[in-house]
Amino acid sequence: LDFSTNINNDASSITVAREDLAGVSDIFIKNLKQDEQGKYIVGVDYPTYFTIMETCSVGATREKLWLAFNNRAYPANDPVLKKIIALRDQRAKMVGFSSYAALEIDDEMAKTPARVKEFLGNLLSKTDVKMAQEIDLLKKHLPAGVELTEQGQFKPWDFAYVKAEYKRTHLAFDEEALKEYFSMQHTIDQLLAIYEQFLG
Repeated sequence: LDFSTNINNDASSITVAREDLAGVSDIFIKNLKQDEQGKYIVGVDYPTYFTIMETCSVGATREKLWLAFNNRAYPANDPVLKKIIALRDQRAKMVGFSSYAALEIDDEMAKTPARVKEFLGNLLSKTDVKMAQEIDLLKKHLPAGVELTEQGQFKPWDFAYVKAEYKRTHLAFDEEALKEYFSMQHTIDQLLAIYEQFLG
């Protein structure tokens, strides 16, 4: 609970100028708060984070937000996480398991961490070729301003943007445009209607 609360209460943000939000819709930007200098305050909540990572064409903005998002609740959660790991290990060994993973998986179909590892390894080997093809395709169609690392890899803050930009450019699919068809109230009403049918 402490771990989750620390993340939920994290109010980290970055501040950027209007030009640093190039590619982001005007409607989205209008809903952002501004500081005294008129810069936009971009928080680390999920809707804001994913919108910026997928639509902002400014790499420096994506990098700053990625770093802020991935450092939520740090350093507050560092000792909490260490305590969680230690207590889980202690709990597992108290009831005769070699690890917390073994305890957690014991009543599942896989039964052991070794079988899970084997299953995932087999799955990975079957998807490697297709994944490599898709990564190569994205590398051949890099948007302006995106560069690979010296090792030919994507920077972590660029990958979501590259994928979204490929969909927009080559597949004529824009998730932001799709959202217009799913207004919040209409979506809630339809979900509740499905539950009403399901539950009678």
